[in-house]
Amino acid sequence: MAQSTRMAAALTSFKASVLAEFSLERMEATGLVPLGNLDDMLTRYLAARPTEAESLKMIRDSMRWREDNNIGRLSKQFMVPKAKTDVIRRYLPQGCHGVDKEGNVLLIEDIGNLDTDAMAKTCKFEDVLNAHVQKCEFQMHYTFPKAAQRVGKTMVKSTVIYDLAGIGMHTFKKVVYQFIKEVAVINQDHYPETLNHVFIVNAPLFFYGTWKLIEVFLNENSRKKISILGKNFKPTLLTHIDADQLPKSLGGTCECFPGQPVGGCISSSTFTGTHFWNEMDSTLRPCDDAMPPA
Repeated sequence: MAQSTRMAAALTSFKASVLAEFSLERMEATGLVPLGNLDDMLTRYLAARPTEAESLKMIRDSMRWREDNNIGRLSKQFMVPKAKTDVIRRYLPQGCHGVDKEGNVLLIEDIGNLDTDAMAKTCKFEDVLNAHVQKCEFQMHYTFPKAAQRVGKTMVKSTVIYDLAGIGMHTFKKVVYQFIKEVAVINQDHYPETLNHVFIVNAPLFFYGTWKLIEVFLNENSRKKISILGKNFKPTLLTHIDADQLPKSLGGTCECFPGQPVGGCISSSTFTGTHFWNEMDSTLRPCDDAMPPA
């Protein structure tokens, strides 16, 4: 009870400090605050830093990033043209699919079938990075609120599964490390406290050495939320996620589109018509090529 009272007092103080600098309308216009979710946003930023002053600086930095890069439009419109978006979905197979037992949104990425060479024929590095930001904005404005409402919560996070089945040393090229670094900065600085846990499954032995090069991009709080699992990962996943929320290939029972790779639960090189991507396509307007990049 005392802790809850302290947290409420801290949130009240922080809200006053933030609103003294930025109006609610301005924060909503940049996409920082999904409509009606001011307290949720403030709670995430307040938890991400040890002091109110540091959390306030973090919001200032996020507001600057959002206004400089026109992020506010992304909850309504695509940043990357459709042709490039489809290529990214094919060769960086992924998608939101279901929830864990706490109601957090599942994000699954099939890293074993990542094909940077195929993407590079059509897409620039910035296109792939911008597509990541687009996905984050869609989650914050649509996927998370819907998931929270279903379980009667005010706020949920992401539980992420990275499937490394099929990766080799060739997978981790210089451009991949650069992408991981850029994504880590964006996620940690501008989407704080949206990560519940990460499960890295089907990790081969060589990956443990590769991981040492990757984890330097992550802050301590993020590193504590990551579990690296080998091939015997299914019991661990099923402890946290019901079987009907997981694709069969990951130990579950779900096949959204039978006959497609990974049951059509996430995108693949031959299929992008998943429920998640279809929802995004039907919700957002097509890209305006004159739109400034992030």
